[in-house]
Amino acid sequence: MIKAATSDRLLMNKNHSLLEVTPHLYPDVVGGIGLNVDSLATALVGDFDTTVAANWMGPTSAPTDREYDLKAFPTRLVVFGNPISIRMVAWLMKNIQRFDLVHSHSHLFLTSTIAVFLAKLKQTPVVLTSHGLISFSQPVLLQRLWIRFVSSIILPMCDQVLCFSDADANQLATAGVDRARVVVAPNGIDLALFGPTSRNFSGRLKIVWLGRIVKDKGLQHLLQGLAQATDIEGRIDVTIFGEGPLETQLREFVERKQLGDIVTFQRPVSYRDVPNVLASHDVLILPSLTEGLPRVAIEALATEMPLLSSALPQLTTSFEDCAVYFPPGDADGIAGAIRWAEANRAKLKELGARGRRLVERKFAWDNMVQNRKQLFLNLLERKGTRNRDAKFGTQ
Repeated sequence: MIKAATSDRLLMNKNHSLLEVTPHLYPDVVGGIGLNVDSLATALVGDFDTTVAANWMGPTSAPTDREYDLKAFPTRLVVFGNPISIRMVAWLMKNIQRFDLVHSHSHLFLTSTIAVFLAKLKQTPVVLTSHGLISFSQPVLLQRLWIRFVSSIILPMCDQVLCFSDADANQLATAGVDRARVVVAPNGIDLALFGPTSRNFSGRLKIVWLGRIVKDKGLQHLLQGLAQATDIEGRIDVTIFGEGPLETQLREFVERKQLGDIVTFQRPVSYRDVPNVLASHDVLILPSLTEGLPRVAIEALATEMPLLSSALPQLTTSFEDCAVYFPPGDADGIAGAIRWAEANRAKLKELGARGRRLVERKFAWDNMVQNRKQLFLNLLERKGTRNRDAKFGTQ
C-alpha cells in the first residue's frame, strides 16, 4: 500500500471519523469520481477526521500533500473496467468498523459494493453516492445482472443512497430501490475558480470536450456527426482532451474520415488548468450515452460557456433551458446541434448567461459541502453513533 505523508493517527481529533471508499482518485485518474472524492474529502476535513481508501492505477506515487489521510492501494488487476485490489479489500475488512461513517462511491464498482457489505456486517452506518446508474463499458447482459443484484442486495444495505438528480433517483426506484432511502443531493463547483468568461464567438467556433475516452462518453457518435457536417468544415474546431481505451479507435476514425482539419486530440489536463481550457474555447459538447452529473459541464456553465448536450433525463432536468439538447447516440442530432451553434452565435451568449445563473442557483460548492456535512451528521445522530477512538492499521 502507498502511504501518504499523513501517518495513521487516533480517530479522536474531530467529532466523527469518515471513510471515503472510491475506485479512482485524482490525479491518478483525471476527472469523474476521483476528482469528486478528492475535492469533497478535502472540504470535509474541518468537520470529520477523514480517510480516503482508493485504488491507485498509475505508475506515479500517490500524493503526500493531502489534508485527509490517504490509503492508496497499487492496483493492476482490472476486470470489465473494475479495478480490484486484494490488499484494499483486506484493509477494509480489518479497519472499516473503526469508522463512524462509511461513504462509498458508485455501485458500479466491486470495491465500493464490498465496502457497503462490510460496513453493514460491522454495523457501521454507510452511505453510497450513485455517479450514474449504468455504464456501457461492460457487456449489456452483465450490466443488467449486476444492476439487479445491486438493487436487490447491496443498495438496501445502505442507510442512504445519494443521487445527483431526480432522474437518477427515479431510475433507482424503478430498479427496485426503496425511494425513501434515496436522497437527491446535487453536485457543486467552486464559483470563484470558474468565473464568467467573455467570449466573442468569432472565427472558427471552438468546441471542446474533456474527460476519459470510454464508450459511455459517446465520442464515437460525436465523430460520426462531424463526418456528416462537412458543410461547415472550416468554420468549426473540435478539441478532445483526454485518454482512455477508445482513443486509438477514435484517432483511426478521424484519419479514415479525413477529419484532421476539424478534430484535434490533446492529452488530459490537470484540474488547475481546466479553467484556462474552458476560457480558450467557445462551446462544450457532451455527447454522453450515460452520466451521473458531469462536473465539467457545471464548470463550463459557470463560465457562461454554452453547452451542447445529450438529452439524458438527468441532464435535461439538471441543466434545464441552459443547453441545446440532442438524442443520445444520435449522430444526426449531434451534427444538427453543432450546425445550430455555428449559425446562431449571437444566441450562444444568452445561453451562456443563463447557465451561470443556473449554477449560482443550484450548484454552488459551499452549498454542496454543507449539504453533505448535514446529511452525514443527521444520519449519525439518528444512529446514535459516537466517536470511535481506536487506532486503525496500515496493512
